[in-house]
Amino acid sequence: MFIFVSRTTEDELVEEETTTTSTTTTTTTTKRPRPSKPHKPKPKPKPKPTTTTTQKPKPEAEDHFKVVCYFTNWAWYRQGEGKYLPSDIDPELCTHIIYGFAVLDSDHLTIKPHDTWADFDNKFYEKVIAVKKKKANIRVLIAIGGWNDSAGDKYSRLVNSAAARQRFVTHVLQFIQEHGFDGLDLDWEYPKCWQVNCQQGPDSDKESFAAFVKELHEAFKPHGLLLI
Repeated sequence: MFIFVSRTTEDELVEEETTTTSTTTTTTTTKRPRPSKPHKPKPKPKPKPTTTTTQKPKPEAEDHFKVVCYFTNWAWYRQGEGKYLPSDIDPELCTHIIYGFAVLDSDHLTIKPHDTWADFDNKFYEKVIAVKKKKANIRVLIAIGGWNDSAGDKYSRLVNSAAARQRFVTHVLQFIQEHGFDGLDLDWEYPKCWQVNCQQGPDSDKESFAAFVKELHEAFKPHGLLLI
C-alpha cells in the first residue's frame, strides 16, 4: 500500500491496495469556501495643513570665517625684504587687522603707545586705520601686551584691583575712540603664569582677569567695539 498526493489538487487523496483482486477507491473532498469579509471603504486621508517657511538669507562668505592679520610696528626697522610698512598691507587677505603693540604703563596702569616714533611721528596708527577705506567691513584693533610687556607684576596689579580695572576701562575706551580703532586685543602672557612661569603670579590672577574681561566687554558693547 502507498499513499501519494495528486499534483492536480492537494485535497484529492488516492489509495490503492494490491491483492489478487485490485480495488481502487477514490475519495474527493471539496473545501467549503470561506465567507468573504464585508468590504469596508477606506477613509479618505485628511489633507495635512501646509506651512510656509521663510528661509533666512545666507550670510556673505566673509561671515563664515575670520582672517586676523597682525601688523607689528617694529617690522619697518628691518632691512631688505623683511621690511614691512602699512602700505604693504593687502586688505583683501584679512577680515581683521591687529596693530601690535601698545603697552601698559607700569605707574598708572593704563594703556600707552609703545613706539611713538612709529605710531605718531610716522603716522602708523593713522595709516593702518586708513586701510579700512580700501575694503568695506574690515576691522582694525589695537593690541596691548605681548611677550616683553608681560614681564613683571603690572598686569597682575591691574586685574587684582577693582579701582585700577575701572580706571583702565575708562581710559582705554577713550584711547580707542580717539585713534579710530575698532576694539582691543588683550595679550597678557599670562594670568598667574607670567611669561609662562606659573610660580610667579598669585592664583587670584585668573578670577580677577575674568572679571576684567567682563567689565571691558560691558563697556565696549554699547559702542560696537570688539574685544579679543
